[in-house]
Amino acid sequence: MNAEDLLKRQVRAVAAQEIQAVEGKSVSLPCDVVPPGHDTVYMVLWFKQGSGYPIYSVDGRGKSIFQARHWSAPAVFGTRASFKTSTEPAELVVEDVQRRDEGVYRCRVDFRNQQTRSIRYNLTIIVPPESPIILDKWGRHLNGSVGPHEVGEDLIL
Repeated sequence: MNAEDLLKRQVRAVAAQEIQAVEGKSVSLPCDVVPPGHDTVYMVLWFKQGSGYPIYSVDGRGKSIFQARHWSAPAVFGTRASFKTSTEPAELVVEDVQRRDEGVYRCRVDFRNQQTRSIRYNLTIIVPPESPIILDKWGRHLNGSVGPHEVGEDLIL
């Protein structure tokens, strides 16, 4: 068994934290990037389950995490995502979440000397109901109020 297989097995053993977001709103996925001891962060990589490549990366090699280079996969989040290191824990903020954003995400933090840290999130997107369309018995759209109706008369919408 190689190191990558071992890491995958360890990641699966930890249950994903549940996070919900409303479609069209923003969501924050926290990721603890505080290094143990006096170590430094080299890379922060975000993955979406089912994709073998990172969907967001923060490259801190040779510089502070606050000056790191950020990259977001255009086909996944593009400009909708940003990684905020000014908060504790740091967080991946995704604006205007879509149904296709639903899934399991993993934040992987690589340190210079210490063991890699990983955390998983199961992101559920809540889709608000659409405005109802009310039709009368002849199929005409009703807007505002309906009526008048006689007492005891059936109301068919």
